[in-house]
Amino acid sequence: MSFKSDFQEPKDRYFAAENLNFQVGSSPTISDISGSIGIPSIDGHILCKNTAGSTGNILVEISNDGLNYGDQFTLFNTETFDLSGLSIKKIRITHSGTDSGFRLFAR
Repeated sequence: MSFKSDFQEPKDRYFAAENLNFQVGSSPTISDISGSIGIPSIDGHILCKNTAGSTGNILVEISNDGLNYGDQFTLFNTETFDLSGLSIKKIRITHSGTDSGFRLFAR
């Protein structure tokens, strides 16, 4: 099978997490996607958003092996990051200094 056919194959497992009031005491949070669903994610998204009215950003790092993380990047308030095509075992989300929130969905 090719990557494209594997990617388009329907998935019967997914990972979802959210913290709409992400504060420094909850940081960092690590989502173990492959540990939860048994396979690395190849699709999904992260949304930086909360219901508390804060306008903070989040800092995101992605691990494709479950041990090492790539470069950290900022996800700005109301911005969505598409996870399509990435092989993801874990995602680390860190507080940026201003309260924020996030929703994570991966399959």
